Amino acid sequence: MLKIFYQNKNGKKYFIALSISIVLFSCSSNNSKNNDVYNEDNYVLNEIIYFENTNQISGKLFYYKTDTSRIMRLTYYENDTLRSKEFYLHKKLHGPFWGFDEDGILFFKGYFEYGVPLQDSTILFVD
Repeated sequence: MLKIFYQNKNGKKYFIALSISIVLFSCSSNNSKNNDVYNEDNYVLNEIIYFENTNQISGKLFYYKTDTSRIMRLTYYENDTLRSKEFYLHKKLHGPFWGFDEDGILFFKGYFEYGVPLQDSTILFVD
């Protein structure tokens, strides 16, 4: 902790310490995107999963950079299009979820809390 002391005035000491705290807080809050648990840039690839007896990717697992209990999972169809993007906390769906058809068109989006879909989850039907 940074402390600046002035022997003459207690009020001045308090003001300077507060100013430094505000500057440090504003700098750290600018990095909030770097701490967002649903920002895929904050995840590190951990494992690639393949379809059985092929070298074709069926999924990827990413761990959150500072908390391995948080996982982002991407799954793919055999034609290499994205099938789903999911977030997990302690091995349960937790956070946003997107499901796509084989043409890459979004057909489901939702939000989960500890494996339970919330009421605002939506199934989209495409003509």
